[in-house]
Amino acid sequence: MILLLLGAALRYWCFREMGKHFTFHVTLLKDHKLVTSGPYSIVRHPAYTGGVFLSVGQLIWYMARGSWLRESMVHETKLESWLLIAPVMFAIFAVLVCIHRRIPVEDEALRRRFGKEWDAWAEAVPYRLFPGVY
Repeated sequence: MILLLLGAALRYWCFREMGKHFTFHVTLLKDHKLVTSGPYSIVRHPAYTGGVFLSVGQLIWYMARGSWLRESMVHETKLESWLLIAPVMFAIFAVLVCIHRRIPVEDEALRRRFGKEWDAWAEAVPYRLFPGVY
């Protein structure tokens, strides 16, 4: 539950910080500004960090003791349990792969648009998702 709340709060903070510059597509607006404040002063792609927290939190939520999946009588065998959870795990894996592929595309678009400003920010904020890790 904590990961779900943390992920949602982080994504909301990112949306607020980006304002009108936030889009769900890799897009740079005419008056686009490089946002380097708030969570963007810690990692370069904090909205994706929030998405990772949400995805992992969702998986834990589904598999935790007391969850509908574990406590219901829907599954009688371990195979049936895995058949129920496999689509969720696949969806989460797909989200993580998409994030991993999209980050370099966004970084390159921002580097082309903002040049030295982006380079200075990337040097000051070297990590993409998790401080000290990636």
